[in-house]
Amino acid sequence: MLDALLFDGMREMGLDPNRQGTAKLLPYLNRLLERNQSLNLTAVKAPEDAIRLHLLDALALFSALDLSGKQVLDVGTGGGIPGVVLALYEPSARVTLLDATAKKLDFIREACEALAIPVAFVNARAEEYARTDAREGYDVVTARAVAALPVLCELCLPLVRPGGYFVAYKGAVEEELQEARQAIKRLGGGEPHVREYQIPGLDVTRTLVLVEKHMPTPTKYPRAYAQIKKKPL
Repeated sequence: MLDALLFDGMREMGLDPNRQGTAKLLPYLNRLLERNQSLNLTAVKAPEDAIRLHLLDALALFSALDLSGKQVLDVGTGGGIPGVVLALYEPSARVTLLDATAKKLDFIREACEALAIPVAFVNARAEEYARTDAREGYDVVTARAVAALPVLCELCLPLVRPGGYFVAYKGAVEEELQEARQAIKRLGGGEPHVREYQIPGLDVTRTLVLVEKHMPTPTKYPRAYAQIKKKPL
């Protein structure tokens, strides 16, 4: 049973499957996989794989941070992972989902309205959104499978308030981390902390890269995306 796979996996990760909102995790995932047949939301097709690689992976953040009452932004949310999952496990978090592709946000909005999941939506590129009043307005900014870490840092750290955290979901990260250290420092971040974790049923080590924001980001960042990608900090 898929619910046993999810809830047993959560218990193994030290998470509470009885929390308010967790009953909607599978219904949301089912909608995502159904829509994925006509809209490219994920490369993961099998429900069992999606439970591990999307739901359990997204939930790993709760082993590192408390999102209670926090303003959370999920950058490049795609199919709503991890943002929707975070909103369901911690209903007091105020989660905003950001993506540049309107069709993806339309799907998430439709699914969240049907399941009564309270999240907000922004259709924009992160580097443009960081030039609005939203700059340094979030306690936690997440990114998963979006870009290399030096690029992600310039896109995401300007949106984190001083004292907040940028969190990147990654696999093997040591090389990217070395390349990103200078960028993190320039953007106002502190020494990155890497937290390794296992997803039950998968023989692979995943990592969360947590960067606390110590200082405001200089106003010249983020640059235009073409510059960021061509010449990372």
